[in-house]
Amino acid sequence: MNNWLCNPPPDVEFIHGREAAKDNWRNAYIENAANIPMLLDCAHVEGKPYSFNTPPEYDGDISTHGVSALQMKRFCLNRHNGYINGAFLDFTVRKIGLKEQWIFKWHKNFDTGGTWTKTGGVKPDDWPQWMRRFRDYLFVALILVSKAVIFVISYSALYFQQKAIYCQTIVAMKGI
Repeated sequence: MNNWLCNPPPDVEFIHGREAAKDNWRNAYIENAANIPMLLDCAHVEGKPYSFNTPPEYDGDISTHGVSALQMKRFCLNRHNGYINGAFLDFTVRKIGLKEQWIFKWHKNFDTGGTWTKTGGVKPDDWPQWMRRFRDYLFVALILVSKAVIFVISYSALYFQQKAIYCQTIVAMKGI
């Protein structure tokens, strides 16, 4: 479970002795909920990923005990040939690329263009050897508001198949 979905009482400053609750989502009524992971294949009951979290050094590396910088490892498991399964805050379910996890909005201030994203400058050779063959992702959010229609476009680029581009468009109707 994405532990950034925890909804502690307002007077609770820390959860599990760690971060302040200010970054937690606290409810499911959030714009772009399709980009917020809720339940995913995981090596632990929960995790609180940060955009600076490093990928696992080897397939099956889940060494995260007590280290916030390693939380993404709990979800970065090669369960389905480069993918895991997950449910999102909009209650959709789909397969998720292992590298794709770094472009999700895990918490309110998660940098979707962080160090381990194409936007943040990661190169294919920066990934651990076991992950290099998996799809790379680039997230670009373009929000156009016109008569209550919001378009969010997510681009996913493939390096190993002549840089083909997969484009997924999410259209959310607001107030209709």
